Amino acid sequence: MFLKWILSSSLAQSPRPTLRDVEEISRYFTGVVNLLSEAEKPFEVINAFRARGIEVFHAPTSDFHPVELVHVLGSINFIEKHLEAGGRV
Repeated sequence: MFLKWILSSSLAQSPRPTLRDVEEISRYFTGVVNLLSEAEKPFEVINAFRARGIEVFHAPTSDFHPVELVHVLGSINFIEKHLEAGGRV
């Protein structure tokens, strides 16, 4: 799984994770922000994260569309909560 750190060892971005990636991601992160639209069927991966104790904030966003403001604000709150608790997102 390719990760690009946005904040060193705290906040990263990656391409769409697969079920094969969930185990590795779960070892390092306490939360995941998922931007996949419902049409992209992200629920199998989301449920796999949750089953491993990883909190998921799902902000469904269609390709080539901006993230809705409510989801931007929710993502920020989610990320801040995890970082303040010493977690990684």
